[in-house]
Amino acid sequence: MQNIDYEFQGSVEVRHLIDILYNDVGPEKVKESVEVPLTGLNVAIHYGCHLLKPKFDRTFGSSERPRFFDELVEALGATSIDTRKR
Repeated sequence: MQNIDYEFQGSVEVRHLIDILYNDVGPEKVKESVEVPLTGLNVAIHYGCHLLKPKFDRTFGSSERPRFFDELVEALGATSIDTRKR
């Protein structure tokens, strides 16, 4: 690859969409914005490592038993079902 002699000097904050919806918008505002609730829909949440790790860099609360994604699903009117083994 040819060296183009450019250097990035800015800064970029990469954020997950769920981070923005939960921390900036908030579950209550999401709930208020729903026009067609997903009533009767059961949703199985998967908290992948791309969302929870590194935990020192996340503001979602517990990385062992998280609830933030469940709260967003429930704000949409759906039911978040627990599929994790206890």
